[in-house]
Amino acid sequence: MPKPTYLDPIATFATRVNEREKRSRPDRLRHARQQGADLRELRQMVKEKGLKWEEFVETNLTLGLTQTKAYIRFAESSSVTDDEETQWKALQQAQGNRSQASLRKSGANQREKTEEEEVDDALVKFILPPEMANELEPVLKDLRAQWGVVSATIEAIRQAGKEVARG
Repeated sequence: MPKPTYLDPIATFATRVNEREKRSRPDRLRHARQQGADLRELRQMVKEKGLKWEEFVETNLTLGLTQTKAYIRFAESSSVTDDEETQWKALQQAQGNRSQASLRKSGANQREKTEEEEVDDALVKFILPPEMANELEPVLKDLRAQWGVVSATIEAIRQAGKEVARG
């Protein structure tokens, strides 16, 4: 897709969105770091009281367990001395690992990928930076699922057409 020119309203909106994202990163990183630090401390206190962390999270926090784990992983893996881009990648990694781990735990990712899906994934990873490829993976999965429904519908229509033609 060609890049829009500066006079193009699409480019103007895209630039505004990207700039706001860039400006909000420090606040989001600070928030995630503070949440992670507080959650680590809270987890320690909960365990010292002999309580189960998972049950405590579910009954006492508005965050889910997977989000708390992502915040904690981020707090453990990033440093305030890291540059913003490194911290951002660490946050994306913590959130991405959370998604993959929950899929593996639930067994939702048991199906083997087809050769076509492997090629798609390899192309995405080759073309895009890692953080974008990680964000795109669920979209590709959803598109594949939708295509499966469309394909099944087309096949059902073909079969119905054949039966009608047979009379």
